[in-house]
This record gives sequence, structure tokens and C-alpha cells, in this order.
Amino acid sequence: MTFPQIAAFGRKIPLAQLKSKGAPPKFSTWVRSIRWAYKLSPATFNLAVTPGVKEIEVLDVALRAECKGERTQALALEVLCRMIPNPCAFRLLDDDGQVMEEVVCPKASGGALFGDSPQYRLCRGHGVAEPDVLSGVTTLESALVRWGAALAGMFVREGEGILAFAERHYRLESLRADLANLERKFGREIQLDRKYELAKERLKLQHDIAETGGSVEKRL
Repeated sequence: MTFPQIAAFGRKIPLAQLKSKGAPPKFSTWVRSIRWAYKLSPATFNLAVTPGVKEIEVLDVALRAECKGERTQALALEVLCRMIPNPCAFRLLDDDGQVMEEVVCPKASGGALFGDSPQYRLCRGHGVAEPDVLSGVTTLESALVRWGAALAGMFVREGEGILAFAERHYRLESLRADLANLERKFGREIQLDRKYELAKERLKLQHDIAETGGSVEKRL
């Protein structure tokens, strides 16, 4: 994703400052550095605010080698999501400072995170969303939904707000987790009649995923 230069903020966030605000002791072992790269607002991104989304913060996060697992990354980013009042997006950087992944935190301005697990609170993409993913949007809220949907492998629904999108994302990720568990069971099962039942359950889950507006494979 690319942003206009006027939106550049470029402020480094000291890790010690986050610790004083309640970040867990392990946080500094997960994250090497954080730079507040962009502030997306009507003044900098030419998109209107809505009651749900008044500004979007974009942070560049360099992770340590100890934080390469997706679960640990999600926990680290969740700490930042909770501390930042506005919706935020993260660009995860490799050792050379290049963007290797984008993550969107789908929440409303001043709102709580949605879901009971970090994986449901973050829309991730191992590729980087194309710059034109926001083409045609008129509000920051619709931009956040479009960006999150692109990363999470979800279809955009006309007029959907961020809270409705977050709920749909939660449902979709839960269904995907159920499908992954079922696939593992199917691979281990040796009884044909039980395989047949599992295959029917798999078709049902795949149908539910499609109805929820997503593909089975969420990665870009």
C-alpha cells in the first residue's frame, strides 16, 4: 500500500514509553522498533470521516527473531492495538527494512477490539495489498474495510461498516479454524464411512465460508 507524502508522520515510538503504559515485560523481546509512519485523516488522505472511523494510524514494526510465529506476532500487535485509540494498520518489516506483511486491526475509533482471540482481531496478508485496493472509496471507514478485506481474503459488501465487518471477519476466521481442524481429522481417519461423514461436514463448512463472504484460502 502506498500513501501520499502529506500523510507521512515518521515518529519513532520508544519501547520504554509503551512499557510505562502497560505493555507486558516480554514486549521488548518481540519488537525491535516501532515507527509511526502515517496518519490517515481527511487532511492527509482526502477521505471523509464517519462516526466509526475518524483517523487511521499506520505503524512500521520491526520484529525480533524471537517473534516470527504468527501467534506471537498477533499478541505483540494486539498490545499496540489496545493502546492506540484509532483503528490501525501495521507494516511488518524484514531485517532490511522492507515490508514483508501488512496487518489491519479492524476496530472503530475509540472502540474495543472484537473477538476472543488475537487472530480474530487482525486481518493479515503475507503479500502486500495492491495500491489500488482503495480505489473508489470515499470515507476512511470504507477504506479500512476494503484494506482489511483484501488482506483477509474476504469479499467486500456494499455499505458494510467497520463493526459489521469485524463481526463477519470473526465468524469467517472461526469457520476457517473449524475447517482446518476437520481437514486434519479427515487425513487421519481410515474408516470409509467416517471419511464420508467428514467429507459432508467439509462441504458444509466450505459453503458457510462462501456465504460469510470469504475464500477458504485467506492469504494474498
